Amino acid sequence: ASAAIQLVQQHPEWRTTGQANALSFRKRLLTDGWNVPGTESAIVPVICGTSETALKLANRFQRDGIRVGAIRPPTVPKGQARLRISLKSNLTGSDYDKIYNCLDRSMINHG
Repeated sequence: ASAAIQLVQQHPEWRTTGQANALSFRKRLLTDGWNVPGTESAIVPVICGTSETALKLANRFQRDGIRVGAIRPPTVPKGQARLRISLKSNLTGSDYDKIYNCLDRSMINHG
């Protein structure tokens, strides 16, 4: 933990770059109609609805080599299962495109 703190102190731009990228990514998701609760962190939750949908989407990410958590009840309320996308400051535009392209709207339960 202390080594991580030292790195952030040596590279303060990592924090601001990461936050700016997360904000931009969040705005892209919102613009395209994704249910993304308002936060300012580099952790972007995407509400999927059912546990099954969250797991299917998380598995799709995993197949593409991206680790995304599926957060399900009882951790969150029933019907509010979500993906937990943790963004890093060193991601590129193509990395964000790859993440975005793993999101499949056809899997989302709108009922």
